[in-house]
Amino acid sequence: MEKLIIASIPRSGSTWLFRSIVGLGNGSTTPKQSYYNIHGVYVPYLRHKGYDVIKTHLPYEWWADYLDEKDKVIFLYGDVVESVIS
Repeated sequence: MEKLIIASIPRSGSTWLFRSIVGLGNGSTTPKQSYYNIHGVYVPYLRHKGYDVIKTHLPYEWWADYLDEKDKVIFLYGDVVESVIS
């Protein structure tokens, strides 16, 4: 199964982008029936249009063994100072 990974620092809009891609409205809960176990961290995903859509703040090094050339990664970043303050 191909993966679409939305990787980001906190407070950069990754939840908004994730919800937009999979069609979840604001205020709805994100289903957590399926998980990847990445070095002991359970990362939930939703299957949507042939992709496992994943939102994560984990570093790339943790994902490197789980990716292949068909997978897509979107990296979001924002103001690091604002991320720490909030």
